[in-house]
Amino acid sequence: MANVPVTPADYLPIARKMLENREEIAAALDLAHEERDVGDADHADAAAREAVISHKRAVDDLKTLRIDPVQVATDLTPRSLAWRLAVAGSISRRIPEDRRCEHAQASARRPLLASLSSRWMFCRECAPRLAPRFGLTVDDDRCDVCDRPAIQFSEFWTTIGPLHLTRNICGLCRHWFEGLQRGGNH
Repeated sequence: MANVPVTPADYLPIARKMLENREEIAAALDLAHEERDVGDADHADAAAREAVISHKRAVDDLKTLRIDPVQVATDLTPRSLAWRLAVAGSISRRIPEDRRCEHAQASARRPLLASLSSRWMFCRECAPRLAPRFGLTVDDDRCDVCDRPAIQFSEFWTTIGPLHLTRNICGLCRHWFEGLQRGGNH
């Protein structure tokens, strides 16, 4: 089994490849959407096929954050896209479907609240009904983004699109996040 990306650094080569091959990936995703074999597509070059096939999870993780992989913003840098992919991946890994409200879909337009530590995601309308049921869980002493064991954490609130996300992050992820805030996105 191939290594599954987890940390922002793991996602950095994927982000670079996605940004470099945006048009080819869009064409390959269109073909995949039409249920054709991406490997047989003549107009998708080898790098795009590899990116689509090898990193389909990254594309699915982008969709979790309601980011259309075909429309990846031109102002995103590889580091900022890698961070978004890592956060989206952590949502996919840490919040099971049965701890999400029915509105927590990629196509939903309403704001969502998510807690990676407590493993829930729901909209404000469903919060009164679901919050008591989900409650708070005991932290597992792992970073909510990269899943590394850690002793000390920093809590961060972030808004990405319509998603309001709280998480506990380790020192390495905090350094990565703060670098993005200071403009170290290259």
